[in-house]
Amino acid sequence: MFQKIEEKDLLAYVRSKPTGKYARRLWFLYEFLTGKALPLDDLGGANYIDLLEKDKYYTVTPARQVRRQRINDNLLGDSRFCPVVRRTSTLLNFEKIDLHERCRQVVTSYSPELLRRALQYCYTRETKSSLGLERIIPTSIRTERFMALLRTVEQEDFCRKPRLIDAQNRIVDTRFRDSDYRSCQNYLGETIIPGQEQIHFVSPGPEHLADLMDGLTAAHERMHTGGVSAVVRRPPSPMGLFFCTRSRMATAASTAF
Repeated sequence: MFQKIEEKDLLAYVRSKPTGKYARRLWFLYEFLTGKALPLDDLGGANYIDLLEKDKYYTVTPARQVRRQRINDNLLGDSRFCPVVRRTSTLLNFEKIDLHERCRQVVTSYSPELLRRALQYCYTRETKSSLGLERIIPTSIRTERFMALLRTVEQEDFCRKPRLIDAQNRIVDTRFRDSDYRSCQNYLGETIIPGQEQIHFVSPGPEHLADLMDGLTAAHERMHTGGVSAVVRRPPSPMGLFFCTRSRMATAASTAF
């Protein structure tokens, strides 16, 4: 919208209702998303208002107070990466079910040995499936290295640049280890005939990676410390976290590596 609207029209609207909640939200979002400051003085003498309604959206607590528009910025991320999640009846029902407690009850009803065997089976299947997607025939050493990484998921937070790079280096061939995000363009696709590729997804260019990944990790940290429900932030059970983090690693890797 801000790429189409005339700045003078937005200025006229904000100036006509300088303390109005919608005018202030538009003013904040314009500067938040475009990085450009409107020629307006900081607002004074008005109460702070929430950017997103807490009863309609998932938000962080406490919010970041923005004095310029007297806005409580309670978004889940910043301008680099900012998901917006509505409080739908489906998500609210999941919160009420308390999946974490239900998983705990199920897990404690089985013997540790049986759970260990089931988890080992899941590790093996996940490893074979992940490497199979890349058409890699895993060696026993590489399989064990991958499974060892999966075992650390419950104890470690991988949504950090050093941890992502370390995780990548631990599972790839030694020839492809690196100390930073990729420096070349990559894509996902398939070969139709020799010399002809059907491209399904072109990942961001390497020149954009640092900013995009910093936005992802910043949003992750903000939701982690901001009291956002596990239903939105991450699965509540250890097994769910295992699968989610693996998927998150795969998504981040397709972008960063």
